[in-house]
Amino acid sequence: LAKELNCRIIWFGNFGWDDIYSPFGSAFDKFRSLYHQQYSSGDLIIRCPFSLGMNWGLPEREIGITCSKIRELPYYFLKSLKLSKRPIVMIAFGGLGYSLDINAFSRWSDYLFVVPKSLLIDSSGKLETLKDKDNILLLPDNVRMLDALVHCSRIITKPGYSTFCESIGHSLGVHAVRRHDFIESEILIDGLKKYTKYRILDKNDLIENNWQLDKELFSNQASKLKIKFDGAFKAAS
Repeated sequence: LAKELNCRIIWFGNFGWDDIYSPFGSAFDKFRSLYHQQYSSGDLIIRCPFSLGMNWGLPEREIGITCSKIRELPYYFLKSLKLSKRPIVMIAFGGLGYSLDINAFSRWSDYLFVVPKSLLIDSSGKLETLKDKDNILLLPDNVRMLDALVHCSRIITKPGYSTFCESIGHSLGVHAVRRHDFIESEILIDGLKKYTKYRILDKNDLIENNWQLDKELFSNQASKLKIKFDGAFKAAS
């Protein structure tokens, strides 16, 4: 498309699919080579934090953490958050197809959980009943997860660039569940350890309700001081 329009290509991100496919052996060589060739035809890389190689022989500009402008929450939802006397924990696993056992929340009754409906769908495809579960607050369909983060103290989530950036920007404790099948995961976790408080969970910890909310968060304060939060502004300019 850029060639037809005679436009420059500026890549903006923290990985390319040639990097993602690199651990999967010769079966993916064709795709890896194709994507590398296409990426190399660009003119500039705006390199986000927590990035993979992106070795495409292009000029680069590095930027800091990218955070979105927070939108106002609906009054009824904001009121529920502000009235909570318990620490608030966001749970976010978009795209992985996870569902959580609703009884798991009973173990953590001292916390209020903000949960998307998609994580509470039962085997028949219906939303679990929340009767007698007063520590679950459903994230409204019209509300972005990131807009509620400012009211949370921790988040349980998969490694993801945008989620990590928003969580770091709001100084949340991040409980990250490892993804062993995705090369970007380890790069993101390495960055997480440098810039915010965290705990690292395995998938079994998530399934077995060992969410470690009662454990002290790890931190690396020295590295945290180095991070910049001007990524979105710097990229736009």
